[in-house]
Amino acid sequence: MSGVNYLNIQNFDDFMNARQNLLERYNELSKEYDNIVETLLLNWKGRGADAFRDEARNVKSNLAGIEDVFNTMCDILTDCATVYKSYDSALGKTNREGS
Repeated sequence: MSGVNYLNIQNFDDFMNARQNLLERYNELSKEYDNIVETLLLNWKGRGADAFRDEARNVKSNLAGIEDVFNTMCDILTDCATVYKSYDSALGKTNREGS
C-alpha cells in the first residue's frame, strides 16, 4: 500500500486550548448561581424559601457533578491526544522512510 498516512489531531489541540476558558466560565457561572440563591434567600422567608433552599442545594450538587464529569472527560482526552500524537510521530517516520 502506498501513499501518505496521517492523523489529524487539531481537534484535540483546539479542545485542550479551550479547556481553561471552559473551566473559568463554569466557575463564573457557579459563583453567579451562588450569589443569586443567596440574594433570594436573604429576601425570602418561610416554607417556600426553605423548599427553594433545598432545591438550590440539589442543583448545586448536580453542578458539582457536571464539573467532575468535565474534568474526567478532559483527562481522558488528554490521554487520547498523547496516544494520537505518538501515532502521528510514528506515521511521520513511516511516511519519511516510505512504506
